[in-house]
Amino acid sequence: MPRPIINFIVTEFQDYRPFFHWLGFTNLKSTLFNLTILPLMLIIVWTINAQGMRSIPVLTTRLHNLALPGASFLSRYTATRKWDIALCLSIIVLFAFWRLSVIVLEMWLLGIHADTNLQPRYRHRHTLFLYVLAALVFFTDVISFYAGISEFGSLAAGGGFVPLVVTIGYISVLISVSYTHLILKNDV
Repeated sequence: MPRPIINFIVTEFQDYRPFFHWLGFTNLKSTLFNLTILPLMLIIVWTINAQGMRSIPVLTTRLHNLALPGASFLSRYTATRKWDIALCLSIIVLFAFWRLSVIVLEMWLLGIHADTNLQPRYRHRHTLFLYVLAALVFFTDVISFYAGISEFGSLAAGGGFVPLVVTIGYISVLISVSYTHLILKNDV
């Protein structure tokens, strides 16, 4: 690309840099890693976690039945008619876990605090709040995954052992993805 076009792109999107930084797209390696892993994680969430959340009856409400502006447009297509609250909530939990896990690992492993504008006497409370919030989101994700795996007939046939082993594998994947993202983001 010619140099003036690159300069134009860089200056044009300068205002969006804090937003992309908040999402974790800080350098090329972490961005490529996110773009590679995100579709795989979305497939897992789309199929397994959403199925686990559907065990709560309220979350099976279809999105096109909600009294929201524009929600009725989802009923026009057969693919979007199947979308429910559980699917949206599982995707939100995935992104919340992804972001919170990187923040918690930065604080825990690298000593980088999430908000340096806080007064020193409030940093401990803020850190504790982030740890508790990350733990709640993590356990919500893991429990919905376990419930979703238990719904599948062939995996649930072995009692509770096979879903438990698969859930432990899912936990290790979540932690390793977050750790790899942290390493690539900070060039450690």
